[in-house]
Amino acid sequence: MTTVERALFPALKSTLADRRIVVITGMRRVGKTTTLRWLVRRPREHTST
Repeated sequence: MTTVERALFPALKSTLADRRIVVITGMRRVGKTTTLRWLVRRPREHTST
């Protein structure tokens, strides 16, 4: 399966360094879970401190 880069992806990537909770809401079957799985599986581009 090919992942299409969405406008939301850079914003999600930038939240990884932040320790706050992010809530993702939306209609059914729009890709919320797929997006989160992509975010978790992608190679880390930041260092954890």
